[in-house]
Amino acid sequence: MKIVFLSTRLTSHQIPLCNSLYSLVKEFYFIQFSHRETSWNIKGQTVQSEDFAYLRFYHDEKEFCDELLLAADIVILGGVDLQVVRSRLQAKKPVLVYLERFYKNGITLKNAFRVIGGTWLHHGRYQKYRPWLLCASGYCAGDATIFGNYRGRTLKWGYFPETQTTKLSQLMAEKQAGTILWVGRMLDWKHPDDMLVAAKMLKDRGCQFKLRLLGDGPMKAQLEALVDRYNLRDCITLCGSVPNETVRREMAQASIFVTTSDYGEGWGCVINEAMDSGCAVIASHAMGAVPFLVKDGENGFVYESGNVSQLADICAQLLGSHQLRCRAGACARETIASLWNAKTAAERLVAFSRKLLENQEDLFEEVGPCSYAEPIKQKNMYSRMKDECCK
Repeated sequence: MKIVFLSTRLTSHQIPLCNSLYSLVKEFYFIQFSHRETSWNIKGQTVQSEDFAYLRFYHDEKEFCDELLLAADIVILGGVDLQVVRSRLQAKKPVLVYLERFYKNGITLKNAFRVIGGTWLHHGRYQKYRPWLLCASGYCAGDATIFGNYRGRTLKWGYFPETQTTKLSQLMAEKQAGTILWVGRMLDWKHPDDMLVAAKMLKDRGCQFKLRLLGDGPMKAQLEALVDRYNLRDCITLCGSVPNETVRREMAQASIFVTTSDYGEGWGCVINEAMDSGCAVIASHAMGAVPFLVKDGENGFVYESGNVSQLADICAQLLGSHQLRCRAGACARETIASLWNAKTAAERLVAFSRKLLENQEDLFEEVGPCSYAEPIKQKNMYSRMKDECCK
């Protein structure tokens, strides 16, 4: 089987998946649509283009790449317009579109004309060729079907960062009771200030904890001011930007991990990494990864985005129960180790591709990557997640 992945750039989120695909199939190529780079930085480490035997650059080898895109059994398209593979679509060869979301900011009267036109231009006019959609967000399928696109052809997907091999028992032994970790760029749509407000509520209740925020960004000064205003210097540390290995070390030690982003977070790989590190995760329901990765009350906890009181309540509950933290952390680790990792995703994608090429009917996995991504309206997602946790 020959699989070609055409995307804007080879990133740290794609490398583990690409490595797994390269080891599984006879021929695998990653074609970078952005211009050639001889070396670049990935999470603090410099890599060279020759480090990746499967890497090609579209604009340097256009004729070769166009031939690959037409000849491949399967083409995965990430961040590149379907027009680039129009010849392949016209030849009725499978294309899988890899996408986070269509409408992060919603559809309003102000943007409706642009949204409708853009959706038809980039997706709608190609639906007669029946491309498939790899949904790298729990909200992607619902977005897609607003205008009737990709109906019945939406697969649960995501990003699959590097996973660790540390034994669960060792991970749990390293956890420090009362530690809460937040990681990310300090941007308004990531809402780090919600975490500080929740921390004030926890302190007012008499909870004992140490909160560490890793990251930098435009809100850093505002957050420093909030720490002083709320008198939280004794329990909060703003650590600034740190290398990825430091992030993973902090996750290994933290007993609770909180992520507070709204719908602007298409996926959110910090959730994968925190679950892989055995943290008890508390996540805003609006993040794209949450509907796929987190089952409330089992392998993590979900709160309604923006509901800081609910966030503080869950934090207090976890701070007060070692058993609950350990159970959630162990289940979280199992979710990543057994299901949501690059190796499993690659194996399932290859299996799906074979069935698709053989015109089989039973294409979807039961759960996890390559299972059916049900279109759910954004406004209904939180209640659906709460309903599912009761089943």
